[in-house]
This record gives sequence, structure tokens and C-alpha cells, in this order.
Amino acid sequence: TESMLRAKNQPPKLVDAPVEVEKTGPGAAQHFVGEDLSYAERVKMQREQQRQWCLQQKAERDAKLQQDRDDSMRYHEYLMKITKARQDIEVDTMAAVSQMNRNVASDNLELAAKASEQRRREREAKEAAEQAELKWQTESAFLTEDTRQGVNPTTGRVVRSSFKGFSKERVAQTFKENDDVLSEKYQKRLEAEEEEKAFAMQQKHVYGVLTHLESERAAQEQEDALRLKEDLLKQQEVEARVRRQNDVDRFGTIDNAVGFYTGFGQSCR
Repeated sequence: TESMLRAKNQPPKLVDAPVEVEKTGPGAAQHFVGEDLSYAERVKMQREQQRQWCLQQKAERDAKLQQDRDDSMRYHEYLMKITKARQDIEVDTMAAVSQMNRNVASDNLELAAKASEQRRREREAKEAAEQAELKWQTESAFLTEDTRQGVNPTTGRVVRSSFKGFSKERVAQTFKENDDVLSEKYQKRLEAEEEEKAFAMQQKHVYGVLTHLESERAAQEQEDALRLKEDLLKQQEVEARVRRQNDVDRFGTIDNAVGFYTGFGQSCR
């Protein structure tokens, strides 16, 4: 009770001091049955044991906390390395795909330019052949023969050996037909040029669509990377809560314990 703990109700500690024979009588050296002679020493030893036990518990708890922090840090570094490796792979893949798309577009433009140059050369060769044919027809001695030499000056009739078989009207009609053929070829050439322009516009549109799709894919991959990073952070938080809960379930706690004495009486190992 509280009254027993008061100083006036405590027995004097005669065993803590030497017996002075000159000042005391023989009764000072007597020991009575039931007297606790080792009370002070035992209390001191128990307090020292309690202090050592508290220091040991604190050291074990600090070591466990430090180990958990080190494990968390190593795991965090591991996740960061994995994330960095994935991001590097994604960046390299995006760069390779982008370069491949640019190469394909460049090859298409180069093929279109070669095809256009080939058509231009063929068109020029055909025009040169037509000009040569026209020049031969207009400058040929056989076709431009002077018809006056085939007319008999006496009778005014055509000499039989000089007859060419066609009249001027027929020749004019032939030239007209040739002009129609040339006009048709010229119209086809214009249509070919229009087709070439349309093909160039189509290639330009395809290149723009590829560039737009590439930008959208890059934005989507960046958004996926951010979402993956958020998921990893959430996973780390969940794992940290699970580890803390496992520690509590494993080692237990003292009810109503506060501050330093939280976990008092339980081993940290």
C-alpha cells in the first residue's frame, strides 16, 4: 500500500553501514529471522537489469528500423532501375520506329521522283521522235516534190509517172488527222502531269498522317509511362503498409503503450 512506501514506515537499513562497536551494543550486530538483508542490493541489481534490458530492446528496435529503411531503399533503387531500363527501351523503340517511318517516307518520295523523272524522259524522247518525224515529213524531197514538174505543159494534164495517188484535199485531211493525233497525245500528256501532281499530293498527305500518328503514339506511350510510374508508387505504398502490418502481427504491442514503451516486453527479432 501507499503507507508502506513512506519513509517513516520503512525499516532502517542497518546492513548498509558497518557496526560501530563503540557507539552501539551487541544488539546492533544481531540479525532477526525474516529480515531481508539483500533487499537494497537486489533492487539495485534489478534496476540495472531493467536498464540493460531497455537498452537492448532499444538497440534491437533501432537495428530493425534501420534494416527496414535499408531494405526499402534498396527496393526503391531496384524499382527505379527497372523503370529507367523500361523507359530507355521505350525511347529506343520509339526512335527506331520513327526512323523507320522517316526512311519509308523518304524512300517513297525518292521512288516517286524517279518515276516522275522516267516519265519525263520518255515524254521528251517521244516528243523528239515526233518532231523528227514531222521534220522528215515536211522536208522530205519525196513528199514535198514540186507537182508542177508532173504536169504536161502542153495538155495541162498530170503525167502518169508523176501521179501520187492523192489530191490536195486528201493530203489536207491526212495532216488534219495527224494534228488530231498530236492533240490527243498532248491531252494524254496533260492528264499524266495531273496524275503525277495528284500522286505527289497523296504522298505528302500520307507523310503528314504518319507524322500525326507518330506524335499521338509518342504522347500515348508517355502517358502510359506516367501511369506505370504511379502504379509502381502505389504498389510501394501498399507493400510498405503490408510490411508494417506484418511487423505488428509478428511482434505484438503492449496495450495503452505510448512513445518509447511501444512494443515494451516484445522482442524485435
